[in-house]
Amino acid sequence: MTRFSLRRITGGFVTVVAVVVLAAFVVQAVPAVVGADASYVVLSGSMEPTISAGDAVVVNSVDPASIERGDVITYTRGGESTPVTHRVVEVVEREDGLAFRTKGDANDAVDASPVPADNVTGEVWFAIPLVGHVVLFANTPTGLSTLVGLPIALFVLSELYTFVRDRGADETGAADEAGAEADAAWADEFEPAGEHESADAHESADAHESADAPAPGAVATESATTDEPTDDAVAITPMDVKLSSVGFLALAAYSGYMAYVQLTPLRVAIFTGAALVVVFIAAVLLFGGADGESADQPVADAATGRSEGAATDGGHRADSASGGDDDDD
Repeated sequence: MTRFSLRRITGGFVTVVAVVVLAAFVVQAVPAVVGADASYVVLSGSMEPTISAGDAVVVNSVDPASIERGDVITYTRGGESTPVTHRVVEVVEREDGLAFRTKGDANDAVDASPVPADNVTGEVWFAIPLVGHVVLFANTPTGLSTLVGLPIALFVLSELYTFVRDRGADETGAADEAGAEADAAWADEFEPAGEHESADAHESADAHESADAPAPGAVATESATTDEPTDDAVAITPMDVKLSSVGFLALAAYSGYMAYVQLTPLRVAIFTGAALVVVFIAAVLLFGGADGESADQPVADAATGRSEGAATDGGHRADSASGGDDDDD
């Protein structure tokens, strides 16, 4: 297997992992995309090993009459606003309606008070492991700045590096061409007439043998447009740009929603930065095609005159799009 094939396989694997991770965070932030009603971050380990601290639970609203013994539900206690996620161990019918006795899987005793049906938020549909740790970190100023600002900074630095590298290559090529022209001019002026005529005759004879061979300039042009990157080059493909646009678009949507929920300078700045990156990527995809088409035009062969073609378990509600923290006791 060639090095190029290994790079393609590795790149594909990384892309799949990135999409899965991004999808997990999107579901946690906007559970409606999978048809759920809410999501909560688990803060304690009272439901281990089924649900661990740091997991995110996705909850569906259900009719309390459909809840049975063994179901895992999310609810609030009395006048508290902190949601709790525990398992139903008994369904109690009272004069004022249904109630549920609950217990954490890791707890020894049943919860002290039955949960009235009106306090039930919904039934846990599924849990997303570890996502809650990142969500809790992201809800701190340091975490928000790191998770949002760092990718944007790396993207900008990558674009600057590519620009400087390409500009340096263009200047080097222009200097080499100027040097070759100067050497040719010097030879024409100072080379003895006999040697000049002999060299012309030799070049004329060799021209017939090399008529079908591409000129060095043509080879260099084609190698610059080859699909296989060199060992010391960092190649950014159109697919990379498109995948980046998906991530930044999701970030812009999420940060925009968070700024709408609670307007703060930091959230507005993050939304503005993400939106500007999305606009930049869109401009590259829309207007970069012209350069790509011109690069694909046939390149004239200087020697022959021919042309060649050339990536809850429960707790305090988290400050996220629709999710929160859930605390277990």
